[in-house]
Amino acid sequence: MKKTLKIAAILLALGIAQTPAVPVVNAENGSSIQQKMEQQREKERREREKEKERARRERERERARLEREKQKAHQGSGKPGPGTTPAPGPAPTPIVTLSGITISGSSSVNEGATATFTAAASWSNGTKTSVSPTWSANMGTISASGFFSAPQVSANQTATINASYSSGGVTKTASVSVTVVNGSVVVTKTLSGITVSGSSSVNEGATAAYTATASWSDGTKTSVSPTWSANLGSISTSGVFSAPQVTANQTATIGASYSVGGVTKTASVSVTVVNGSVVVTKTLSGITISGSSSVNEGATAAYMATASWSDGTKTSVSPAWSANLGAISTSGVFSAPQVTANQAATIGASYSYGGVTRTASVAVTVVNSATSTIDGGALYTQYCSSCHGTSKRGKSATSTQNAINNNTGGMGFLSNLTSAQITAISLY
Repeated sequence: MKKTLKIAAILLALGIAQTPAVPVVNAENGSSIQQKMEQQREKERREREKEKERARRERERERARLEREKQKAHQGSGKPGPGTTPAPGPAPTPIVTLSGITISGSSSVNEGATATFTAAASWSNGTKTSVSPTWSANMGTISASGFFSAPQVSANQTATINASYSSGGVTKTASVSVTVVNGSVVVTKTLSGITVSGSSSVNEGATAAYTATASWSDGTKTSVSPTWSANLGSISTSGVFSAPQVTANQTATIGASYSVGGVTKTASVSVTVVNGSVVVTKTLSGITISGSSSVNEGATAAYMATASWSDGTKTSVSPAWSANLGAISTSGVFSAPQVTANQAATIGASYSYGGVTRTASVAVTVVNSATSTIDGGALYTQYCSSCHGTSKRGKSATSTQNAINNNTGGMGFLSNLTSAQITAISLY
């Protein structure tokens, strides 16, 4: 038995005995050989685990050493070593592309006149900027800066303004339609009505100025020279009413009739003619002038004066008129002179009552009318030659305008013409 135990111990020490035999009990100490073999195997297992751990650590150290060597090899080259994440750089700038262009400018240009057009580009980031495109036009000419010169036309015509712009390989185009207006085309408008303005009362034996204003189908209003009438006293062709002598206050009716283009309109106002025996205690406080702030050269405009009284009332009066340019009638009709450029005229008025004199003045711009692009001959042929042949050629613009204002010879239908057109006809 002792010999057997010795052999088993030797085999166990040499690692040859992997599977224990049936445990043999040492009869002397009662210990189990099986227990000793289990303890020996556990010890060997722990040794193997320790060896594996030492080997793993050695491999890790070797890998770390090799990694350090690689990092050193890449230093100075500016390149990150293997396994190194480069630092993020700045975000790339978004590419902005051209989306389209638009053209801005007038929708109509008079023949022979000029107009400026501009272009704006739209971009993919939603912004808009002014740009300088390549310009073109199917009529007239347009400069590289968008300056369009309209041609002469015999009737209204439509021009097309084009623009082309390129950026970053992208080209966009745009176009707009522009009406080239023929200078002889007269805007058609009809007479809608007239109104009469002036004082609501006039002392017997005194005078008062009345004016008429025409309303047109296009919504505009202009001063006109109607045919005046009065059932008491008298009224001049320029609207100055002369009140008669009365034994008591009486009501006069001031009437006005105006015709143009086959349309006649009338209006009237009631005016109290005050008997002189009725004494009203009031004094003149001041006067004001009303009328247009600008008049075309060679044209006329009516001005009127209003007196303010100490009792708070206001009445139309007939002052002494004056003008430093052109001429103004006693009834306040201003005739603007011909000018080479816009000039300022001063219209003055002076009025006296009860020993008190008041004055007032207004500034009026006399507008120079460029007539070089208007064919006066064509206008004369169109409107005048059928009735007058050539007998009315060479008349002054003022006389022509007065004839139109007063509807002399039925010329009132020409009130639709501009002052420049009337001047062109007169100069022909």
